[in-house]
Amino acid sequence: MPRRAARGRGAGAPVSLDTLQDYVWKDDGPPASNALNVYVSYLRRKLRGSRMAVVETMRGIGYRLARKQD
Repeated sequence: MPRRAARGRGAGAPVSLDTLQDYVWKDDGPPASNALNVYVSYLRRKLRGSRMAVVETMRGIGYRLARKQD
């Protein structure tokens, strides 16, 4: 998650889809309706080997970066 998009929220707080789209694509909007989902999938793949964090989907809200549970 972009740190700027999460500013003002507590650690692990969800970030709305609209906030993420506005941050990434500014006023242009996403190039495709599923573009954000695709990039979150890429991020999850990169974090798969991480022992620290995971991207969680918050249905109807957005996403959040959370500590990985052992």
